[in-house]
Amino acid sequence: MVEFSGVIYAIGVVYHSICQFGICYPDNHDFYRDGYGWGMDVDVSADTATDGDSGPFQLFTFRNFINFLLGFGWSIISFEKAIENQFVLILVSAVIGVLLVMAVMAIFRFMSRMEQSGTINMANAVGCKGNVYLKIPGEKRGEGKVQISIQGAIREFNALTAGEELETGAPIRVVEVINDNTLLVERF
Repeated sequence: MVEFSGVIYAIGVVYHSICQFGICYPDNHDFYRDGYGWGMDVDVSADTATDGDSGPFQLFTFRNFINFLLGFGWSIISFEKAIENQFVLILVSAVIGVLLVMAVMAIFRFMSRMEQSGTINMANAVGCKGNVYLKIPGEKRGEGKVQISIQGAIREFNALTAGEELETGAPIRVVEVINDNTLLVERF
């Protein structure tokens, strides 16, 4: 038979921690008796940071609370038979819960560093190589289209050339950026 004394003790610790805020006792005026048992009315207010300075790595979040309880609860269940002393069991479980919270925060911090902006800096286009997609008339008489590899992605831009006409498929190199969507190219 499984002994759940550690789990019951952990639930009691959480309950009494919540009761420190004064919402668990019947002498509190927020409690009322309805036909189904005890109930309560609670008014909750909180100041929150909405300017974006708080970031995704706050210590006291619902996710971290759940992760702590996950590590704490499972370690109590796992070590219940191995550790006889209840104080040591709770201490070890609390440390495991904190370590799990730290591990999850580290994983999320690592994953947030992997995000990448998709903004193309057109100054980086100078010197890029590519191919003509639609024929470019020579002597800057009209625009064609080119596909170039810029910042790890293949993009399509309007293009002019100062030299001779460039046929579809011709290899090109970007010489100058004329505007955000038009490049000056030459045969490569």
